Amino acid sequence: MAGERCRSTATRARLPGTDRRHRRGTIGYGGAHAVHRIADLSQPACLSSAARCQAEDRSDRTADKQCTGCGVVAALRTLARVTPYRDLPLAACAYTAFYCEENIWQLTGNPALVDDERVVLIITNPTRTCLLWQQCAAVLGQPVVWDYHVVLVVRSVPGQAWQVYDFDTRLAFPSTLDTWLGETFPGCDQWLPDLLPHFRVVPAADFRDRLVSDRSHMKTAGGWRQPPPPWPCIGTGPSNLQRFLDFDDAFIGECLWMEEVLEKFGERSID
Repeated sequence: MAGERCRSTATRARLPGTDRRHRRGTIGYGGAHAVHRIADLSQPACLSSAARCQAEDRSDRTADKQCTGCGVVAALRTLARVTPYRDLPLAACAYTAFYCEENIWQLTGNPALVDDERVVLIITNPTRTCLLWQQCAAVLGQPVVWDYHVVLVVRSVPGQAWQVYDFDTRLAFPSTLDTWLGETFPGCDQWLPDLLPHFRVVPAADFRDRLVSDRSHMKTAGGWRQPPPPWPCIGTGPSNLQRFLDFDDAFIGECLWMEEVLEKFGERSID
């Protein structure tokens, strides 16, 4: 999934269609003030949210019958979407829930995409409370708050729309960048600053060469926060993941606001 953890406390953003009376862990929707809890990413919640994704019966989702591993991973991997852009179903990709940076690192080496123009988007903010909609970890119709998220943006030829590969979205895999941004961060000009997305844009080759993850951010004194991927840790030495997430550190790539991402990679940028 996106990053290693999710905040289940209530967002205080002025979300479209919501009232202004927010309580911890909930958002009140509409005139009836129906209360819905933002997804708590315990394993049962992940399984139930994955089941809800399947229940949508969308034509762009097919079951992954070959998936093995822990229950969370198995449930989420059933959400394979066959892409109209590339013959790259989600089931053909290396994936472990809660390890988005490693999933995208693996995807940058996928033979189906290696000849394309590719950049990695790292999404976070200084408070590590970034609001995203359309994520499978959340209850359908509600947002989730991640500390960070990582996706791959691809195009095969100049002049073609950029496509976003997000393993954890309810949207198509891939979606055009404009669609993905608009559906994932709808009306974000009305959100509180602590919930707004910031983007670090890194060429995929640089991300693949420079990322080092010893998974220490996923460990506690009692063991793993979430089961680790079956593949070896990425790189050698201490993890540098936090440098990718610190936008005050000019470590690699460039740091942009959402409007700047649209200007550079959205449909308006196409010649």
